[in-house]
Amino acid sequence: MSDLALSTVKLLLIDDENHSLKLMEAILKQAGYEKITTTTDPRQAVSLYQEVKPDLIATDMRMPHMDGFEVMRQLTAVIPAEDYVPILVITGELDAPTKHRALAEGAKDFLNKPVDATEVVLRIKNQLVTRQLHRQLR
Repeated sequence: MSDLALSTVKLLLIDDENHSLKLMEAILKQAGYEKITTTTDPRQAVSLYQEVKPDLIATDMRMPHMDGFEVMRQLTAVIPAEDYVPILVITGELDAPTKHRALAEGAKDFLNKPVDATEVVLRIKNQLVTRQLHRQLR
């Protein structure tokens, strides 16, 4: 990003599949991200958000205990309205209604698994640039 070092960016990844989290972590670390918090339990999303104050959140949709829609609902309830914290959905759900609903309910972007490493890095970077511009305007 222009004047924000990737090593300072804080990311929160939520996915019930540990191997998916490890893959995303590896992709993002190779791209230069260092501050990555992960959880396999979507019920921890709000407390981790409050603890970490991430610049971007990525969540799966189909998880036990709480689906991605509920994760987004709970997160948007605690993220200050004046703040812009993009939520990226990364899921194996391939149907258009899920994608449309996720985007309508707060996701800023949507990717299908298996992810393309280059695409996920570029989409995250694009969302972080938007966050940076939002913060500069404030």
